[in-house]
Amino acid sequence: MLQDFLVMLVIAFIAFELIEHVLAPIVWLLLKGNKKSDYGIGGMKGKTVEIQCWDNKSGIVLFHAERWQAVSDKPMQPGEKAIVEEISGLTLKIKPYMDTPEN
Repeated sequence: MLQDFLVMLVIAFIAFELIEHVLAPIVWLLLKGNKKSDYGIGGMKGKTVEIQCWDNKSGIVLFHAERWQAVSDKPMQPGEKAIVEEISGLTLKIKPYMDTPEN
């Protein structure tokens, strides 16, 4: 009887580990798919930033409570909104919010 209990315990442990380390990650990958990340640099493109300070064609913008260096071909004013077009290192290339097609 004790031997049967130990065998069932080992089988249950192996089944749990199989589900946890093999099946769960496979299901997670299938559900998640190849969705674009909303976090980090990959998720910044197309998002809105707020101009904090601006001088000619460069300045500082605020993105999710973080300050970033930014450049733009067009002049900006502090307090305006802008859209992230590209990321180069730690510098964002932005365009005015009103230049977006949906506006």
